[in-house]
Amino acid sequence: MKHYLTIIFIALAFAVQGQTAKLVGVINNEIETPVRDVNIVVLGTNLRTVSNYRGEFELTVPADKKITIKISNVAYSTKKVTYKLSSNEVKEVNIKNEL
Repeated sequence: MKHYLTIIFIALAFAVQGQTAKLVGVINNEIETPVRDVNIVVLGTNLRTVSNYRGEFELTVPADKKITIKISNVAYSTKKVTYKLSSNEVKEVNIKNEL
């Protein structure tokens, strides 16, 4: 019986893992300079990240449903963008943040 439960848990782990996608990108300002320390949040979830010194970010998100990300930084206006990614998709985006 223990072996059957182990197999079921392993199968569930693989099934859940396949239901995500990855959003990767760069945040630049209006003159194409990378913007660091930008908060990127998937609305309605606790998923979030911050852009690095090159404006780059990477975020694992739920797949096969619309998600809205909120991009915010104290020096720039807040922006919302909506995406729908397929399972295991890696979407590369370039986002322009404006004052």
